[in-house]
Amino acid sequence: MKIRKKSLDTVPAENYLNILNDDIFKEVKEKEKTENNIEKLENAINKLPDEQQMCIKLFYLEDKSYKEICDITGFNDKNVKSYIQNGKRRLKITLNDQLDV
Repeated sequence: MKIRKKSLDTVPAENYLNILNDDIFKEVKEKEKTENNIEKLENAINKLPDEQQMCIKLFYLEDKSYKEICDITGFNDKNVKSYIQNGKRRLKITLNDQLDV
């Protein structure tokens, strides 16, 4: 009977509420951190030179191919590749210390 009684003992509802609140708090913090990082990324992209900024936005944000970017911008394919590569490098350097990871 003692064993049955122990297994039927329940955890107080307050404990469940505390656990739920902790989980909700963590989710809110994660969402805030993600939004903060997105804002920092947008600011860093906007600080790139115009050519790099345009190519980065078209390639990563609008999923355009190198060919489509060449058609849209009038840049040749070597320039597009260079702008994207250099833009990525600059973003990495700029964001390395700023992002909340």
